[in-house]
Amino acid sequence: MTPTLWGRWQSRTFLLWTVGLIITLFYMLIFGPIGIGGHAPDAWKLLLILLYVNVLGIAWDALYMFLQSFRWDGDWPLAYQFGVTLLEGVVVYVLFQLNWLPGVKFGDGDFWRFFFHYGTVWFWTNWWLFGPLRVIFPGWRFNGGEIFSKI
Repeated sequence: MTPTLWGRWQSRTFLLWTVGLIITLFYMLIFGPIGIGGHAPDAWKLLLILLYVNVLGIAWDALYMFLQSFRWDGDWPLAYQFGVTLLEGVVVYVLFQLNWLPGVKFGDGDFWRFFFHYGTVWFWTNWWLFGPLRVIFPGWRFNGGEIFSKI
């Protein structure tokens, strides 16, 4: 199955805000009490980072589709997907470390928080992408990765 751009965006957003959100809430509980306000703990950073991974990923997907157009089959090999996921994580981490992500300030211990959070979200979203998602949404494979296809 070669995904469409709309299918990539749907799959990415759906998985990040279901599977990724559950994992993020779990890590928010691990990393400290959840509070609101100017002195809220660092755990809230994870929700914003999840948002930035999604937003930047949408831009990456457009670039991936452009690059795929140069391949003879118009598809993206699985090994490339794992490589670009690593690249996405590095880019988001560097932006985070340089404090270029609005609302998220890098602090002590944030490397490990980011590493474990991003790694866990990446693993489980990919596991769902290549496993249960195909069972729950059988039309996903035949509609270019679109979870909610056009009628």
